[in-house]
Amino acid sequence: MSTKVEPGDINIHKIELKKDNRAIDIRGQILSFSIFEDIQEPTVLAEFTLIDAVNLVQDFPVVGEETINIVYTTPGRQDLIRRGFLIYSIESTAMSPTTKSSLYLIKAVSPIHFVNSITEINKTYKDSIDNIVKDILETTIRQSQTSKINYNIEPTKGIAPINVPGLAPFEAIDFLRQKAISKQFASGGSYVFFENVYGLNFVSLEKLLKEGKDSVGSRVFSYGPNTSSSNERTSYAFRNLIDYTHITKFDSVEKINSGAFRSYVNSFDIITKKNTVYEYSLAENAKSFTSSDNKGSLTNTESFIQKYGKASLKSFLTVKDSSKGDDYIDINVGAKNAFSYLLNQNILRAYVYGDSFLTVGDTVTINLPEPSSTTERRSNLALYSGNYLITALRHLIVLEGEAKPKHKISFDCVKMGYKA
Repeated sequence: MSTKVEPGDINIHKIELKKDNRAIDIRGQILSFSIFEDIQEPTVLAEFTLIDAVNLVQDFPVVGEETINIVYTTPGRQDLIRRGFLIYSIESTAMSPTTKSSLYLIKAVSPIHFVNSITEINKTYKDSIDNIVKDILETTIRQSQTSKINYNIEPTKGIAPINVPGLAPFEAIDFLRQKAISKQFASGGSYVFFENVYGLNFVSLEKLLKEGKDSVGSRVFSYGPNTSSSNERTSYAFRNLIDYTHITKFDSVEKINSGAFRSYVNSFDIITKKNTVYEYSLAENAKSFTSSDNKGSLTNTESFIQKYGKASLKSFLTVKDSSKGDDYIDINVGAKNAFSYLLNQNILRAYVYGDSFLTVGDTVTINLPEPSSTTERRSNLALYSGNYLITALRHLIVLEGEAKPKHKISFDCVKMGYKA
């Protein structure tokens, strides 16, 4: 049997259905499975398409409280990926045409999601938001009776006197995410809370972009490279863009109307009854933004931003209590709003061969060639090629109908600016 490794190959070491002390290998029943990651979602989801010819679902039985444990890796990778999911739903039950088996769609979620559902945070804090998030996560992890959950928390600025009135942990963290101000970035930091292959992350998009530029490594994807040697074609195949589409490219009217070019914040202090107005101007602050590329520029020219940033169509209102310290929200609202709109102006959806270590929050380099009617090597499109941050990702692993399991990935990614 050939041992040649091809693009999309994956080694599946285990797909185990477990409940209490009982566990069985169900690789033979799985047609395909998908793993979904998203920086807007706190936990990872999974779906399994299962064909049941031995009455497994009835006899085990599967009732929505079982665990599915998976162990897999891409050939050539040294470390195994181990993931566990708790089943919460069985849908789309259907009988096969021969009536000898049934098809099921099993939906599952990270176990910490279940723990979140039964945990309540009812506590008053006066601390930095990063420390509050750490306390909430450690409380949740203790409830899960495991210490195997890793988390990554970016330091925040200011002290937040906050009462968490009986919220689920992830609800509380989502509330805190919106108030968090980064110590490191002038834009204030657009925080997200999500789970990926490395654990739970409470970090800013700016931090992901900054660190991602230096850690791209081999995550470089090209579309249809014109190569002359077979060795070069083979090396490109593993990092080839099978297909891609731009979901959005830019919308200058939206940027103007959203206040990305200029905005005002009215900050009202309930103690002093004083109203302070903070003005944000992109023309004056654009250079402080974290770009996707080391030498990056905004898509709009400075003259365009100056011209259409003279008047603001957007204003914000914040309320503060000066007796409780400064949370720095009012002076950062304009920058956070501008950064968010500018980042989401360039969204690309890509379809690539599988890599078990590719995960949401990673930065990838994408090379898109200029259109050409010749067969000569083409240069890359400067406006759309470069570094992209993966914001949503789906691993699709197909077992049925293949000589060996195959792995492909679709992901959405965003880009701040373009290569200058």
